[in-house]
Amino acid sequence: PPPRKSHCRRSSGAKVLSSIKKSIGSIRRAVSADRQDKSLVSSFSSATTRSWKRRSSESTLCSPKLSTNVDRNEVSASQDAVTCVQLKTFSDKSYLFQLKRTSTAIQFGFYIAKDAHGLYVSRINSPDYFAQMSNFIHVSDRILEVQGISAAGLDIATVSGLLLGCHIATFRVKPNKPTVSTRSRSPFRHR
Repeated sequence: PPPRKSHCRRSSGAKVLSSIKKSIGSIRRAVSADRQDKSLVSSFSSATTRSWKRRSSESTLCSPKLSTNVDRNEVSASQDAVTCVQLKTFSDKSYLFQLKRTSTAIQFGFYIAKDAHGLYVSRINSPDYFAQMSNFIHVSDRILEVQGISAAGLDIATVSGLLLGCHIATFRVKPNKPTVSTRSRSPFRHR
């Protein structure tokens, strides 16, 4: 009998730990969504917004759909969509955009790598997929902020942690003219 009690304690302890982990994950997602909603309210009034959606399982773009909001251009998509909205443009020619996905199983669609100058976009999943994304992000663009946190000093693992389980992600990006350099290739696929 004593080994059974020990086994039951471990089993119930594991259940409690699993429940706590799920609760923390839910809280983190709720806080992320709440933080993004608050920043959207202040950003939309001064930002030029553009949005697009893509299918996560197809390589063809959807046909454009007219919106009632004149400042917004949208491309229709299925329920497996990522929506991209430009929130703000800064005086240094960088801009803030938001990616929103319907499921955390859907990827945001680009890879991040790190070199001596910091984080940059190393690859976009499919050029056909992201023809509409050309207004927002390009290969070799510098990433200045992730989820409102300065990217200076961040590594790829930290970025992964910031985006883990989030339906909404914000990036501040500065366009970078393509240059030939020796960059350490450690691509990160956002999930």
